[in-house]
Amino acid sequence: VELAVEVRGGAGRPVAGGVLLDIDVRGPDGGRVTRFSRHCAPLDGRQKVVLNIPLNVARGRYDATVRVPHAGLEKSVAFTVR
Repeated sequence: VELAVEVRGGAGRPVAGGVLLDIDVRGPDGGRVTRFSRHCAPLDGRQKVVLNIPLNVARGRYDATVRVPHAGLEKSVAFTVR
């Protein structure tokens, strides 16, 4: 699974300068999946995150939420492991 994140400023362009992102992934049981969750600070406002899904991971719906803590922004996306 690949997540592509882009933080845009008021002019609609990616924000440069190391914007802190908090990526939180929750599994089918609602618990945080620490192997997928992380923090990053892309210098160009863009970040691609690859989540390598092991064969023995729990099946079901996963929710990934990306937060920009200092701006109070967040966006979520779901994916399903079958």
